[in-house]
Amino acid sequence: MNCPHCQKDLPANYGTGWCPYCGKDLIAHYDSEKTQHSSVKIHWGVFFIIFFAPVLLTIVAVLLSAKNGGTPPAIAFIGGGLAGIICGVMLGFRLGKSIVARIALGLIFAAIFVVICITLNCFGCMASGYQGNFH
Repeated sequence: MNCPHCQKDLPANYGTGWCPYCGKDLIAHYDSEKTQHSSVKIHWGVFFIIFFAPVLLTIVAVLLSAKNGGTPPAIAFIGGGLAGIICGVMLGFRLGKSIVARIALGLIFAAIFVVICITLNCFGCMASGYQGNFH
C-alpha cells in the first residue's frame, strides 16, 4: 500500500491513520474515496421502452374504438406520470456521484420527465383521433 500524498510505500499491515514519511492523514483520504459511488449503468433500451410505452398504449386505446371514453386520458396521465418518474430516477442515478446527488437529480429529472411524458401522451392521444367532449 502506498501513501496517497507522497506515494511512498507503507509497511505491511500499517494501522495508524497518518503517513510515517509525510505525516498527512490517511483515514480522511480513504473515507472520502468511500463516499464516491460508481455510476449506475442505464439500459437505454429499457429506458426508451418505459418512456414511449404510455404513448403507444394511449394510441392503441384510441384506435380500439375508445374515441371519446375515459381510458385514453387515464393512460396518458397515469402512464405518463409513472414513466416520467421511472425515467427521471434512472437518469438521476446515472448522473449522480453521491447518494445525495442521485436523490436530488432523480427528483429534478422525475419532475421534468413527468411533464414531458404527459405532454407527449396528450399529443399522441390527439394525433390518433381522440375526440374529447368537454361539455
